[in-house]
Amino acid sequence: MLERDENQPRPATDRRWPLSSLIALVGFLFVPFVLTVTGLVSDDQPNDSSAADQIDGLMFAEDASETAEFERWLEDRVPGRELAAEFERTTSRILDDRYVQAVTDSDQVLLGQEGWLFLAESAQQPCITPTEEAAWIEEIDLSARILAHTGRRMVIAITPDKEIIVPELLGDIANECQQANRAVVERLAMRDDVISLATSVRGQEHALKLDTHWSPAGALAAARPIVDEIRPGVWEDRELTATVVDRSGDLDRLIGYDHTETVELVSIAQPIPTVLEPLPTSIEGRPLVRALTEGAEPLDVLVAHDSFGGLTEPRDPYSYRPGLAIDYLRPWFVEVANMQMPGISSNLLGEAPGVQAVRWADVIAFLFVQRQLPVRLGTGQLSAPLISALEPELSTVEVEFGPIDGRTVIEPPQEGGALIIDGLPAGSAVETAAAVNSGAIVGRGNFDDRVVLLVEPGTEVRLAGYPTSVAFLPFATIAG
Repeated sequence: MLERDENQPRPATDRRWPLSSLIALVGFLFVPFVLTVTGLVSDDQPNDSSAADQIDGLMFAEDASETAEFERWLEDRVPGRELAAEFERTTSRILDDRYVQAVTDSDQVLLGQEGWLFLAESAQQPCITPTEEAAWIEEIDLSARILAHTGRRMVIAITPDKEIIVPELLGDIANECQQANRAVVERLAMRDDVISLATSVRGQEHALKLDTHWSPAGALAAARPIVDEIRPGVWEDRELTATVVDRSGDLDRLIGYDHTETVELVSIAQPIPTVLEPLPTSIEGRPLVRALTEGAEPLDVLVAHDSFGGLTEPRDPYSYRPGLAIDYLRPWFVEVANMQMPGISSNLLGEAPGVQAVRWADVIAFLFVQRQLPVRLGTGQLSAPLISALEPELSTVEVEFGPIDGRTVIEPPQEGGALIIDGLPAGSAVETAAAVNSGAIVGRGNFDDRVVLLVEPGTEVRLAGYPTSVAFLPFATIAG
């Protein structure tokens, strides 16, 4: 073996590169860069199409876009592509300075770690006061008593906000009140009829990067405790299949873009397929859908939900798209009717066909996201529709009313309860139905030509129109 004297200097090495090699290196590095920046980045312009009127009504795009296909082709064929910008493997988004600036300029969307988007309204929700919490409890108790009095049962499932699901990705986003409000939810969940889903839905697998909503895996994780609460022992482990789809995100759309995100759409195997029967309501895009599953648990369940429960397809306003909670609640019971509540209202439950669904149901389940609780609870939005729908089964009494100074005056009740006012003229008279001289109206619901007012003792109500009848439901007569 030849040995080299370590004391001897190493021979000089010629480190000069031939001109042809330098040209090749420059081409290898910069041609992909130029192609990517001038092609893809210039194509990634903000989309002028606005997001849905409310964040509760995002739009999904199931098909992969041409941009997404081009991205995949580039990943396989173009060397040095990562030099141009930060490309994400699970979305069609280019996270460049222009995109980050669009988020910074938005007052609706916040940018967390690793490019995750969050809804400002959600993270910055105001703290719930003890007075509000007490009003929530009062309305939950009233609604539960109404249903128990008529032989039914109520379940309220509260969905965690996205920031609660993936707190590790918030970065510098502050959400102190949101965390405090979660503690309120946990206190509510000490009741037998309220479930907090925050312990079941958590982690990146259960959320979406560009969207406010949970992923299909998150919706599946949420469905199990709801089913267990409705009827313990019904849920069973079944084969799951997953289909990969590309979906757009509502948060991304709020800043003017229309990127897609790769999502695994989970399906539960069913011995007998579910048959769907959509029924139109007074609001297009808010159908009541009856799901009939032969051989399932013999129970009729009505699910009144926000967009975490289900969203209608833009191309088919009478069906709900797959991958949200209702998809994983349907297989377990003979009949599961569901309806997405419009905006902040649940009034469709007090109108046909919601009334029929309430009357047929053995169990009525409400699914609310945490950030919307201030408008869902303590406002009459929970109890007033139930009173309207179940009025024939409740102990109401007729109330006298008559014209005074051009207004219809209803005799003030001597105890707290609900005034059920029928036959008011359509239009502004219904919209401005009541004025209060004493006492207080604490909740209200409008249902076709009916108005339900939740009133305190001694409340004098004056109407802008003349009704056909007025009935009063004393809350003291409702046995829980």
